[in-house]
Amino acid sequence: MEQVPKAVKLNPQSGEVVQEFEQDRLDPFHVPYSGPSYRIQCGACGLNEDERLFMRF
Repeated sequence: MEQVPKAVKLNPQSGEVVQEFEQDRLDPFHVPYSGPSYRIQCGACGLNEDERLFMRF
């Protein structure tokens, strides 16, 4: 699964998106995503993790 980060500001009461941010213009309370670009899902159990976890098996 490809990880595509999207920074947004949500309304705390309704959960609706109030504002969307570009990755190069985040406000001070947003931290840019630094996780893996892809994650792997196990076909047997459905576990969704970084591919390095599955390389060990």
